Amino acid sequence: MNENDLNRPVIGFNHVNLHVDDLPAAQRFYGHGLGLVELDRPGGIGTGLWYAVGSLQLHLSLATAMPPGSETATTHIALQLPADSFDDCVNAIEARGVTLSRRPQSREQLGVTVRSAFCRDPANNLIELTDVGPLD
Repeated sequence: MNENDLNRPVIGFNHVNLHVDDLPAAQRFYGHGLGLVELDRPGGIGTGLWYAVGSLQLHLSLATAMPPGSETATTHIALQLPADSFDDCVNAIEARGVTLSRRPQSREQLGVTVRSAFCRDPANNLIELTDVGPLD
């Protein structure tokens, strides 16, 4: 281990956890709507669902209620879709019942054209669908 490792010990993400207030609705949205693969969860850690997102994971934890204002919050996660079939993937997601809150658009970001669309899960968590992956 070198000095730089100690100054910058965080090297990546393992998972993100979101609160949801209806597990069956969340399971339909993330599993069926977005097509994520559900993972086994260990027992004894509360009620929720885990999904694979590439080599990372999305964890959902059951909450008794979502906080006030969640339906307009802009805090979000971004899920990557394949760049070469971005529009087809968004259309397939819509065909499985996911309603977009913002249609696909393009923007320039750090010299790269980024495609994105937005939707909300049944608990009003904002989800960005994008064609940009992790930085290398």
